[in-house]
Amino acid sequence: MNENLLDDLSPEIQKSIRRRSLIPTWIKIFIWIFMVVGVFTIPVFIFGITGFNFVMSLYGYETNEALSPVGVLLTLLFLYKGIVSYALWFEKDWAVVAGLIDAIIGIIICVMSMIGISIGSMARTPFTFRLEIILLIPYLIKLNNMKGKWHELKRLKW
Repeated sequence: MNENLLDDLSPEIQKSIRRRSLIPTWIKIFIWIFMVVGVFTIPVFIFGITGFNFVMSLYGYETNEALSPVGVLLTLLFLYKGIVSYALWFEKDWAVVAGLIDAIIGIIICVMSMIGISIGSMARTPFTFRLEIILLIPYLIKLNNMKGKWHELKRLKW
């Protein structure tokens, strides 16, 4: 059954509802964290090219070399997370789809880390449970559940 949850609301109320109100508080916190981190990825990468190195870590992968395979991967992940965060916060049409892609990529990379597949080398490490997966799966589920409402609210705003 495909019911429109917004049909019961008056047109004035429908127009005043913001997409941002669909996002739960815990995701909003991470949106701000990754927007800030996303802004710093470009300078960190440029500093890495010039010889300064920073410790970067995400999903069990860690490096202090910006130009290593892991460093480039982490820089791209942080940059993409910053873009997705910006899109969600500013209610872009493509934000939820980008967020779903972000969650899927994050889950895949996190699982690879957990089973010990190293990026950039053939070394294997023992199984390690990554706590990030505890947030990535609900993030994926929440974005998938709000996808329809997100696009519906866009249609109602105009």
